[in-house]
Amino acid sequence: RLCVSIESLQPPMSTVSVRVLCPPGCTGGSLISVAHPRTQQMFQVTVPNGVMPGMPFEVHIPDGPSAPPQQAPVIGTPAPPPGYTPSAPPYHSAYHAGPPDISQNKEAWFQHYDRDRSGTLDRQEIANALIETFGATHDGSRQSAIRQAVDACWTLFDIDMNGTISMYEFARGDGLADMIIANVQR
Repeated sequence: RLCVSIESLQPPMSTVSVRVLCPPGCTGGSLISVAHPRTQQMFQVTVPNGVMPGMPFEVHIPDGPSAPPQQAPVIGTPAPPPGYTPSAPPYHSAYHAGPPDISQNKEAWFQHYDRDRSGTLDRQEIANALIETFGATHDGSRQSAIRQAVDACWTLFDIDMNGTISMYEFARGDGLADMIIANVQR
């Protein structure tokens, strides 16, 4: 008798690699949902042991034309959370005079300076926000110093290294918002 499993007769399915950030409140062994980058189909993924909130890890998700919903295998080492749901309602600067107080509402401050409404802040948006926040709009040397500081510390806050700061990277404990608040209060 020849014993062969049905799975071994199926052609291997191609996969797509996705970097994921461990969301707040999750640790190794937690199940989280990850969206396929092209199809937006959701897959359940187990956070690898040793991964803490904010740490990146990599998963391989089936990339077939109609991959069935399933649990994707986890490989590699830690990566960043898929998304961040703000705890505050959207901030619309048209209804407010001046920028919001970052120490009172991090999400509103972030949204105020997200000028292109991309859901992230790039280096230019961060630099312009800091120039306004620290009152350097008419001081060229302070503006230059702020831009140099943004460049110097960018990798400390852009934890997924994609060139932008997400709401999660901004508002997490010891994130960019906390650094700004500490310096505003000086």
